[in-house]
Amino acid sequence: MSKKQFHISTKNIKRLVNNNGGCIASHRITLDGYPVGYMYREPPNHDVDTGWRFMAGDESDEYMDNANNHGVYAINTIANSDHDILPFLTAPLGSAFTRYPETGKFVAVESPIDPEDGLQPNFPIATGYYSITASWSVFLPLLNLTNASKRIR
Repeated sequence: MSKKQFHISTKNIKRLVNNNGGCIASHRITLDGYPVGYMYREPPNHDVDTGWRFMAGDESDEYMDNANNHGVYAINTIANSDHDILPFLTAPLGSAFTRYPETGKFVAVESPIDPEDGLQPNFPIATGYYSITASWSVFLPLLNLTNASKRIR
């Protein structure tokens, strides 16, 4: 098996995101060097997962069905590959964005995630920045609820 050659060398990765959580990204981004063209956020699979999924946007269903074509990465790694995702990383679960080729800008699109799937039944998961007034906002981090509940006891 050949070793994967990543688009960005680990020595060139800078701290752009304070969150150390993980995400799933297509190798079109991490190996081939394409910018993120489509991203969405689903309920996390485990306590270090941010729920973000990143693709170049040109992957076929066949490509995506092959587990060897994507991997788990630190969200900071993907931010280093494409700085344009940075303003969107605090978007709530169920968010989705696509990059318009004409402008290169991301716009919100319909999410592939049904808001009722995984976001309920016991409590909603709220994370990200929320405006309180015109000049005040609050940031709610995605917590490791298992460890947080141990600290509260």
